[in-house]
Amino acid sequence: MTSAVALLVLTAPAAFVAVAVAGALQTGSKPVMVERLGTVASWFGVVVAVAAGAITVADGLVESPTLGWDGLGVSVRLDALSMVMLAMITLLGVVIFRFRMSLCSGATAS
Repeated sequence: MTSAVALLVLTAPAAFVAVAVAGALQTGSKPVMVERLGTVASWFGVVVAVAAGAITVADGLVESPTLGWDGLGVSVRLDALSMVMLAMITLLGVVIFRFRMSLCSGATAS
């Protein structure tokens, strides 16, 4: 069961794909919906990273089943190094998104 839970990590990028689709469908000059959905997706990524880290601490190395057929496909491997990288990239994504939204809202640097 724990190996299937490793696929939880793939939900974070899926949230950003949903934001991109919502942004493509939104009309107008101020992307209010994209701002809200992007903020939710950013913090959802942090929650996913923390949950994946907790799984890794509890169970050690975790590998998901292969998504594909005949041994060809994609698999997720969670270990200590990948958790450090996931946490860094997720937090960097939150910072970049928040900076971008403040920059696009017309905030001036002081």
